[in-house]
Amino acid sequence: MKKLLAILMVCAMFITMGVVANAARSNVTVDVPYMNFKPTIDGKISYEEWGEPTIIANKANAVERSEDGTGPDKDYPDGNLYFSHHIGTVADLAWKGWIRWDETYMYFAFEVVDTDGNSIPNPEGSNIWNGDIIQMIVDAGGPKAPDEAINNTPWTEDPKRMNMAFGLGEDGKVYTWEWDTHADVVPGAICAITYANNLRVTEVMIPHATLNGNGAAGFTYGMSILSFNCPAGEGYNGWFTWGDGIAGPHAFEDRVGSNGVKLAQVDAIIIPEEVVEVDEGPADVGTPAVTPPSGGAAQTNDAVIAVLALMLSSGAALIAKKRK
Repeated sequence: MKKLLAILMVCAMFITMGVVANAARSNVTVDVPYMNFKPTIDGKISYEEWGEPTIIANKANAVERSEDGTGPDKDYPDGNLYFSHHIGTVADLAWKGWIRWDETYMYFAFEVVDTDGNSIPNPEGSNIWNGDIIQMIVDAGGPKAPDEAINNTPWTEDPKRMNMAFGLGEDGKVYTWEWDTHADVVPGAICAITYANNLRVTEVMIPHATLNGNGAAGFTYGMSILSFNCPAGEGYNGWFTWGDGIAGPHAFEDRVGSNGVKLAQVDAIIIPEEVVEVDEGPADVGTPAVTPPSGGAAQTNDAVIAVLALMLSSGAALIAKKRK
């Protein structure tokens, strides 16, 4: 009995340790696959180009928080994915994200559910944030904990980090902005955005050189990604973020940290091996009767039959002789 109690106590201790460790988690790190099959940056996402999404952001796996300085703090176990209703009732704010890499570029694709129309009231310059956009912090220094100032003030310049926004203007043009360099161009980036049937699709590729990073397996970027929602002709009314440092409370105790994106040496797309068909001729429908040429196989067969007949007759004669 004492032995059983000791085992139970040890199990309880490990369970408690696990709960504490989980509760202290401030961010997550995901492995992102290698882009071995380059996509066309055209604002259209397909499985054949991108494979499975890296991030699935919906209310079922997220936490709601307010913008008044409260909300899940840095010890909340699932705080890496959360949303906010800023004004009134907002749609689901659901989105999916794909993150890929190769030696030269980082690749991103986003599919955002937007049922109240695509809108950026003022897409020029830093005002782009107040609209339907994707905003990303990509930090070559790696993920940051909640109490690190670089993550607490995302608009403060840092040589290792890019803080970028991408949106589709009402004039059909793609607009971008980078807060750390105060530029409306992300050097070397290619971006395409489309909006149709309540879905906004954003595709973008950005050189590692622009991101101050390294396109090699094992390298880890710090990253936070946010989707703003903006009804037509109005300011934003909500947002949905993966990782922290862009929107929401800025007090250390209400931070959850940015996430890690590790470049994994795993192909994003499994390309089927080429199947080579071999022509084996017509199907076998039985052995046809063939009349061999004279002096050929027929003579050989006749000889074999003659030998067998001779052997049989000799055996029969031998048996008859013994019986006498």
